[in-house]
Amino acid sequence: MHCSSKMHLVLGVSLEHALLTVLQSNGFGLLYTISHGQFIRSSVDGAQRGVYKFLDSYGVEKEIHFYGNYKQDDYKKFQGFTFGSVYINEGTNQHLNGINEAMQRTSASKDRLILITQNPKGQANRFYKEFEKTFLFTEKDVEFVLSLQKNEYVINEYRKYEDKVLFERKKAEIFLVESFCSKNNVSSYDSLNDEQQVFVQKAIIDLRYDYENMLNDAKVQKFIPITDTHKLWDRSMRKVLLYEKGDENPNKIWSGYDYNYFHFTIEDNLGMTSMMKSDFKSKYAKGTSIYAQRIDGIRKTTDSAVYSMFTDQNIFDGDIHAFDYRKTSRIICVDKGLNHPNGMIDVEVDYEIGMVWQLQESLLDFRDSEVMNMGLESIYQELLKLIRSRRNREMPDFILVDPSAIELIKYLKMRGLPVREANNAVFTTRGDEKTEAHAIQDRDLIGIPLVQTAIAKLKYKVHEDCIETIRQIESYEAPFDEKAGKEKVVKVNDDLVDPIRYVFNTLIRMGMWRGESNDVEKANDAGTVEAVQSGQDSQRNLARQIAEVFGEQYEEDENGYADFWGTDGSFFGNN
Repeated sequence: MHCSSKMHLVLGVSLEHALLTVLQSNGFGLLYTISHGQFIRSSVDGAQRGVYKFLDSYGVEKEIHFYGNYKQDDYKKFQGFTFGSVYINEGTNQHLNGINEAMQRTSASKDRLILITQNPKGQANRFYKEFEKTFLFTEKDVEFVLSLQKNEYVINEYRKYEDKVLFERKKAEIFLVESFCSKNNVSSYDSLNDEQQVFVQKAIIDLRYDYENMLNDAKVQKFIPITDTHKLWDRSMRKVLLYEKGDENPNKIWSGYDYNYFHFTIEDNLGMTSMMKSDFKSKYAKGTSIYAQRIDGIRKTTDSAVYSMFTDQNIFDGDIHAFDYRKTSRIICVDKGLNHPNGMIDVEVDYEIGMVWQLQESLLDFRDSEVMNMGLESIYQELLKLIRSRRNREMPDFILVDPSAIELIKYLKMRGLPVREANNAVFTTRGDEKTEAHAIQDRDLIGIPLVQTAIAKLKYKVHEDCIETIRQIESYEAPFDEKAGKEKVVKVNDDLVDPIRYVFNTLIRMGMWRGESNDVEKANDAGTVEAVQSGQDSQRNLARQIAEVFGEQYEEDENGYADFWGTDGSFFGNN
């Protein structure tokens, strides 16, 4: 109603979707809030659209154009137009081409505003990783901006500039009104007729936009000594000082530069009574992904989810330094990354019941400006940190590494670490047999069925502090690729999920799960947090079990150790 631009845009998954949810919206849409308008349905060059025309606060005719935006070429329907604002309904279901085009179509607007509603999807959704991510601040960015807002010198310097601009604006407004009145031979604004007053008001609004732009155009570098390598170097000081982080939310999404995030749940629905809300909640099982998504607004994958069976029961808490490791073997698994984040998980494995507990995680991103990229040496140093962060800085029995990372395997062995190549074979449904199926099955799908079964049987549990691992498990997707005729893993946020596959595919045999009627009870009992130092007998049992997993013969030397165990009882792998 106040934006100076004449044309505005609404995008829905389809044209009918846009009309139903924005124009009508069960009696709350634009058709009712701006009731004096007129709706026209038309077709331009074969593209269906709807246009709602109305008079704004100043008597100027405005148009709201409605389009569908689901297909990759739908953006062409409104390409070339200039819009003042855009309302995008269900952005996560729309095509990014259209959303990006809408951004372009509003770039010249003096009072640009884009509203996007989005029901939560899995974190791998393209809207999140390709559109939203570009606008968000990191935690370091947020800390920096909040520190500027508390800096008295910076604030005072900006206030001086702002006061000067606002003073000049006031003078310009007075001059504009006086000049217009003089031109029309009247003594004051009140003597102008309605049409003339509307004209003056519009001119004043345009003038204010110009001065608003002057305020916004003052860059951060003007007020603080900052290098051109900093993200905020050429950003608006005004927007930085007006920045608000936003409220706490389970998705941990904070507002960014020119991007505000607001989190709503069913509890915020003013159209539902408390009983209606309770009835709605009762339709979904607590702890499931779909409950978290539809009730709590948490970004969890449901459609094409690989690990949709993952629930709160797969998460445990307690002090990891007090973990009972009398019957377990410590393993660290690495998914090498240099061009993408390097993922490591620290797990305890019980070979007797085929149980895996993940206690720690590490995600080393070489794209982080604070990470010194020393190649393989950086991965080695991060690995040492992970090893030493546990009680007694105990060396893992061995370190599993993606078999394709040959150079990393050689490097870690050269540094004296006990390294083993992870197994990328596919386990058959018959149990312990395995077949090499690299040519038959997508490499990224290898081991997934085994991990799915383990999660469902509660044979895999992850500590609540492994936030990134939990996040990646919940967002891991393998939608069906119609062109390829098979499921295709979305290779995003999988740097901690892949090591989990390696651990299960290499160390766990389905035979470990046979004949157990109380798997869950045993798993829970074994996961107590009362630590007892492992004895020599337990160590020998682990040695036998590890040898069996790798198909090696267990033989003790005169000191009572297997041939792949060092004389100090630590594991030093032969391969």
